Amino acid sequence: MQIESITVSNFRSVGPDPLRVTVSTEITAIVGPNGAGKTAFLHALIKLYTLEVMQRHLDIERERRGLS
Repeated sequence: MQIESITVSNFRSVGPDPLRVTVSTEITAIVGPNGAGKTAFLHALIKLYTLEVMQRHLDIERERRGLS
């Protein structure tokens, strides 16, 4: 699986107009002027992956308890 693009909207400094970042294997940096949403974009990724890991742990715990 390869992520081709990531879209963020209504998160931190990113308003309702979506911020879309196209991802390629050559991406090495996220650059832009102040207030463009660079940090918000990274925080959105952190939140996404943190929630995914937390969900995985909850699923494992449910299985362990026989609650799946």
